Amino acid sequence: MPLKSIESDSFADLQFLKTILSDKQYVFLGENSHTCKEYSKVKYRLIKFLSREMGFEVIAFESNMWDCYNIDMQKDDLDVKQMLINSIYGVWHTTTLLDMMDYIKRKNLTLAGFDIKESGLPDYLYQKNTYLCN
Repeated sequence: MPLKSIESDSFADLQFLKTILSDKQYVFLGENSHTCKEYSKVKYRLIKFLSREMGFEVIAFESNMWDCYNIDMQKDDLDVKQMLINSIYGVWHTTTLLDMMDYIKRKNLTLAGFDIKESGLPDYLYQKNTYLCN
């Protein structure tokens, strides 16, 4: 099915997914590329659709379980850049994912990880001029 937009908050073009996913507990979006901004935007749009229209409440990344759990428990006291940098692998430290962290925080969704490899940066590295890719 063709998408009308990769960024729109209108989900008319995604309604077909309700039939396909109606009885699913888990939806895996996978990854096509770590360096394609448009792919991240499409996934962010799909996450908004899944949470708003279908009631999904957990966003899980291939990142350290403890780091994501720890940041999720502290998210009310952190800014979204701290959440992003200290939870998921650096390959996803982008402006699109910064927006997604803001969405996770505002909608009180659960941030989760499903890897045992360390992902978040220590606080002393966060204090340095950490930058985000587009």
